[in-house]
Amino acid sequence: MNKQAFTTLEYQHLLELIKRNAQTEAGQRRVETLSPIDDAAELRHALAALAECVRLRARGVKWYFNGLTEPSESIGRLRVEGASLDPLAILQTARLCDQAMSARAAILAEREEAPVLWQLVQDLPRELNTLVARVTNKILPSGEIDDRASPELANIRHEINVLRSRITRSLEGLMRRSAEAIQDELVTIRNDRFVIPVKTDHRGRIQGVAHGYSSSGATAFIEPLETIDANNELQNLHESEAREIARILSGLSEELRAQLPAIEMAAEAVAEPAPEVSPTPESEPVGPASVTVDAPIRTGPGPSFDLIFTVPMGSTVQQTGHVTDGYVTVQYKEVTGWLALEDLGAPSSFVEETPPGETAAPVETAPAEDLPVATQPV
Repeated sequence: MNKQAFTTLEYQHLLELIKRNAQTEAGQRRVETLSPIDDAAELRHALAALAECVRLRARGVKWYFNGLTEPSESIGRLRVEGASLDPLAILQTARLCDQAMSARAAILAEREEAPVLWQLVQDLPRELNTLVARVTNKILPSGEIDDRASPELANIRHEINVLRSRITRSLEGLMRRSAEAIQDELVTIRNDRFVIPVKTDHRGRIQGVAHGYSSSGATAFIEPLETIDANNELQNLHESEAREIARILSGLSEELRAQLPAIEMAAEAVAEPAPEVSPTPESEPVGPASVTVDAPIRTGPGPSFDLIFTVPMGSTVQQTGHVTDGYVTVQYKEVTGWLALEDLGAPSSFVEETPPGETAAPVETAPAEDLPVATQPV
């Protein structure tokens, strides 16, 4: 198609309308590169995906990709062996995986009605859920590293807090004893060291190291001799903290790198120009009478296994720790609302529908050694 035809059809205006509704930067760029399809098979495939999206929307199904940034830079760094991502980049990559897996779980429930969309996400591994949980347990939403990210980091930060309090108390006592030489009774920080504001004309009353002067020159910021050793120790602790944070970020980056093909697959799926999917918020249930749940169960640091059973649509499933001859006992009771079972942070999957009127009952259990009790309401 020549340029004049594109202009006549106002093709760029059409792309702008589509781009306006793209929720991610990658999706917006994908829209910018769209061109008419000249292959019949490819066109049928694209139209089938579009038709599935329309049907899902008509059934009250949506999904959302919120707060995602362009992942190409982070993915590029992960391709470099040994390179580490910064905390926010790791969080963004985890958010990408989380929302892609949420879309997968939703499309799984509708895969018979949406086989083309299912092809986009069916190969995303469940390990991404575990990866997301590990990242969010170590990095706070602000990008700061959680104290509990490692025992060593928690210990270092505890020592830092204790030492800060000791230095502050020491300086406050000194200021009280030398009140006439102090400009303001306020402990402050200069050059990452705790100092006190001393009147310039009383500089000789406080022995220590000057770390600068106020703009008027009336105040000198002095680190007293009695706190120099403590300030040095505090600096050493901050350096230890920085090394431990770098180690944690390196470890998380390596975990992301191990799942790089899956992350690239998630980025590709999220960038597809299709609507989003999540259960409809309306309280009126629609759909089949029951579903078969594929629940990933983890009993320890080893691999997880699947627990498969059928329950009525709108149920609370209670997994108990009772083990009989190496098998887990699963109980369930009927309640109202949609079924939304989760175990240890990994969403369960809707894998099979049972027509209305048929009785739903457990169909299979799986061996386990030590299953924790978990009850998930809906």
